[in-house]
Amino acid sequence: MYSHRDAERCALNQPTRTAPTAQEEIRDLAGAYALACDRRDAARLTALFDPGAQLVVHMPGAEATVRQAPDGISSIPVLLARFDQTFHFTGLHRIVVDGDAATGDVYCDAHHRTGRQDLVMHIHYEDRYRRGADGWRFARRDVRVLWTDTREIG
Repeated sequence: MYSHRDAERCALNQPTRTAPTAQEEIRDLAGAYALACDRRDAARLTALFDPGAQLVVHMPGAEATVRQAPDGISSIPVLLARFDQTFHFTGLHRIVVDGDAATGDVYCDAHHRTGRQDLVMHIHYEDRYRRGADGWRFARRDVRVLWTDTREIG
């Protein structure tokens, strides 16, 4: 049945708000990760991971580095501070939800500027997510740096 309030919304051309889907919440999680890294926000970054969750960094030709939440995650902004500025630009995000668990893939071009040099990492994130009382969090994030290139900033 159409209510008076629905009629007002329709008359004002205001969309009815619905709860975000699991996919939307997970996309927000990936976006929050990029922003927390770029803003050097250790508390926000750590809050995105389940306690005990792992972030595993795979660099070409090197052994994987494992960081475990919370301490291993909270130290990431300190590592990024060696750059004048970072900019994580995320793209494709494929998500498969199975109840309170999900998997996903995210592509990212991560810029790391020092002076007039821009180190660009082309990254494929392979994620596992878990929904708890506080919403979706990373259960594991594999950071696969596919290749890098360095650019001169004009």
